[in-house]
Formats: sequence, C-alpha cells, structure tokens
Amino acid sequence: HAELLAVGSVLFRSHVLREAFGTDDVLEHLKSQSEYKELLRKLEKLSKKINDVHEGHVRKAKFAGINTQRSQSWMAIQAGEPATALLDTPGSTPAAMPAAP
Repeated sequence: HAELLAVGSVLFRSHVLREAFGTDDVLEHLKSQSEYKELLRKLEKLSKKINDVHEGHVRKAKFAGINTQRSQSWMAIQAGEPATALLDTPGSTPAAMPAAP
C-alpha cells in the first residue's frame, strides 16, 4: 500500500495541486493571495480615513447655526409648543405668500 501511495502521489501530484489551487501553481496562488490581502489592508486603511473625515464633518455640522436652529425647532415641535414659538428665532421670518390670481 505504501508503494502505491508513493507512485500515485508522484503521478497525480500536479492534478491534486491543480484541484486545490486552480490552474496556477502553488507559488502563484500564494502570491495572488498575498496581493489580495495587501489590497484588503489598504482598503481598510482608506475606509478608516474616510470615516474619520466624515465624523469630523458631522461634528462640525452639528454645531452649525442652521442645524442648531433646526434642532431647537424640532424639540419645540416635540414639546407641543405652538408654531408661533418657532418663529421667534433670529432670521427665521416666514416667506411672503404669493398673491392669488
């Protein structure tokens, strides 16, 4: 049985490797796998940078004047305050209604 295994592994080695790793040989397969992992690491770093920049923009927008005003208006709506209370904020005068034809 050992002789048969030895002869079979020599004869069918390339077939077994082709099934395991595709048409490339083992070194090409490992190289492509390594390149894939390197690309994945770069994409993860890029994703982290994008998320950090986005978080900075979100923090900046949170304290911008219009967003603060919207937040106050939303809290007033949820508290059930009348709509006229929402117009008391500076610079929030309603637009004039167009004339009826």
